[in-house]
Amino acid sequence: NATVRATDLANAQLDIPFAVTVTNVNASPTNITLSASAINENLPVNSVIGTLGAVDPDSGSSFTHSLGCSTPEADDSVFNISGTSLRTSAVFDFETKDTYTICVRVADNGTPSGFFEKTLTISVNDTPEPPSISTLNPQTQNEDNSVVLSNVQFTDVDTDLTCADVEVTTNNPTLVPQSASNIIVSPVSDLGATITCSSIVTGK
Repeated sequence: NATVRATDLANAQLDIPFAVTVTNVNASPTNITLSASAINENLPVNSVIGTLGAVDPDSGSSFTHSLGCSTPEADDSVFNISGTSLRTSAVFDFETKDTYTICVRVADNGTPSGFFEKTLTISVNDTPEPPSISTLNPQTQNEDNSVVLSNVQFTDVDTDLTCADVEVTTNNPTLVPQSASNIIVSPVSDLGATITCSSIVTGK
């Protein structure tokens, strides 16, 4: 409340009280937070990356996050938001793409609702992946003879494949003596390449 006082030349005064009403004006959010911005590769769809939050001058505000920015980013379609969780909509592969850019919009519950938009960068972590080996065709050989495994192919997407230890197992131990259980593959290749080698397993 406030009071207006009028004073004339004779120093007579008149006080008139009046009320001032302050109307709250909704303030828009000023920032978007994300608890984590990296995720491992090869995780299933709807894996959670991190928790979304917001900064707002108005205390007690509630927020709704979405990927509906006025200017979308290129990678919005491979992510989704459930509540406050930012999740994946695809299985990510580090060797194919290791960084994604999205735009997140947050709106508060004020009247009218205020909003804020922010571009976020999501990184994909490289994780160890086992090498692959080509399918070996079944072979038939007489006893006391060697079995030749030829054109065996190994592929590793993570590192330069310079040497591989191949463990040979069987349900009949007499086919593969313990001394021949490791086949050494030593050709040098470039990253992600496939190498071909020939190896002989002897047995009785």
